[in-house]
Amino acid sequence: MSASIRTFRNVRVRLHRRNSDKWLAGWVTHLARDEARVRLWSHIPFDVNEPVAGECYGQGTVARFNGKVFAQANLDIAVALNGSISYAPSEETPRIYASGLNGQLQGNKKSATLQVLDVSPLSLGVLTDCGFDSGDRLVMSLPTEMGPVAAQVSVANCREDPNAPGHYRIGLHIDDMARLDRARWGRLVAERAEA
Repeated sequence: MSASIRTFRNVRVRLHRRNSDKWLAGWVTHLARDEARVRLWSHIPFDVNEPVAGECYGQGTVARFNGKVFAQANLDIAVALNGSISYAPSEETPRIYASGLNGQLQGNKKSATLQVLDVSPLSLGVLTDCGFDSGDRLVMSLPTEMGPVAAQVSVANCREDPNAPGHYRIGLHIDDMARLDRARWGRLVAERAEA
C-alpha cells in the first residue's frame, strides 16, 4: 500500500504500551521513517526505552509502527522506530487535531460552551462544561475564520474528562447542515488536515 507519511500528521493515534495491556489515545504530530512524535490526551509517565506500538489513522489507511520511547515532555513523547512503518487499508474516517475553535451547543433543556478537539467530515470531538446523554440532538454554532458554521448534531458518546474536572469530552455526529455551512465545514476540515 502506498501512503505518504505526511498523510499521518495531526491525526488520531492509538499507542499500546508493550509492558501492559493499556492503550492510550493522542495525536501524531510528526511521523518519519525513524521517529514518531505523539501528543497524548492525558499525561502518562513513560520510561526511557519503554517499548510501544502505534496505529495512526489517515484517509483510508492505517499506519502501524513499533519503537521505544526516547523522550517525554508533559503530554508529548518521542518514539525511535524499530523497523519500517507498515500500511494497511482502513475503513475508519480520520480524526484531525483541531485547536482554537470555540462555540456553543444548544439542547432542549440546557446549553454548553464547547472547545473543538478534533474534526472529520461527518463528526467532531469537543470539550464542554456540561454533559449530555448519548443520542441527544443538539444545535451547534461555531464561528470559524471562513464564517459561522451551524449544524444539527447528535451525541455519540460523552464522558467526564479526567484531566479537567467538571468538563466532558463529547463525540458529536453531524446530522444535518445547510449547503453553505457544509462548504465551510469541508474547507475547515481540509485546512486542518494540511496544517
